Amino acid sequence: MALCTVAAVGGWRAGQLEPADGLRALAVDGKSLRGSRTRSRTAIHLLAAVLHGEKTVIAQGQVDSKSNEITAFQPLLAPLELTGTVATFDALLPQTGHGRDEIRRLKAATVAQLSFPHAVQALQIVRRHRAS
Repeated sequence: MALCTVAAVGGWRAGQLEPADGLRALAVDGKSLRGSRTRSRTAIHLLAAVLHGEKTVIAQGQVDSKSNEITAFQPLLAPLELTGTVATFDALLPQTGHGRDEIRRLKAATVAQLSFPHAVQALQIVRRHRAS
């Protein structure tokens, strides 16, 4: 029921947008919901389509726990009118299989007295992978 509501609201919102003068930019990305994993259930993973300029989610869906973003990508975008739209997505979607599990973690922190002019935040990127 909730996903039907998201689709209905996203479709309605997309229909309310003013026509774009040029190309419209759409970002598609997935995120695992922090804290949603339990001993008996994998983490809930959502895939969303966001219009860059309007900062509006026009489509979102839960990725099946036995699937991945690649199989959820086309069904997510199928009901949308994408004429005049450029879609961007991360490197996971064009891949057909890379033979490893990968976890990327980003941490941002405010840091005083960085060696770079006007910089007030630092970003730590940790990437772990293991062969499947």
